[in-house]
Amino acid sequence: MKTVKLLIAVIFTMAVSIGVKAQEKYEYASVKLVATGMGQKGYVAVSQENKYEEIEVKVTQGILPDNLSPAIEVVNKMSLQGWEVYNTTGYASPNYCVHYFLRKKKN
Repeated sequence: MKTVKLLIAVIFTMAVSIGVKAQEKYEYASVKLVATGMGQKGYVAVSQENKYEEIEVKVTQGILPDNLSPAIEVVNKMSLQGWEVYNTTGYASPNYCVHYFLRKKKN
């Protein structure tokens, strides 16, 4: 009888710990690079909770569909603050755009 109670207690403890882990809370943000003006000019848009910022960018090497360094620079800075990229997407209608989706755990 004691082994049955012990087994039930172990299963219950494991179920609770899995349930707690599955309920982690995140903050979300996005970084979007949009190419305009023949592909050398554009902007990086950063969206976070209650914050939005557009940064005008210009590349001197290549064109923005190939040179994503302005967006990567912003994403790298955010990763130092605890953000992680969990998805990306890109499209070319009407302007070329690449979109990084980020998240970080809430404290």
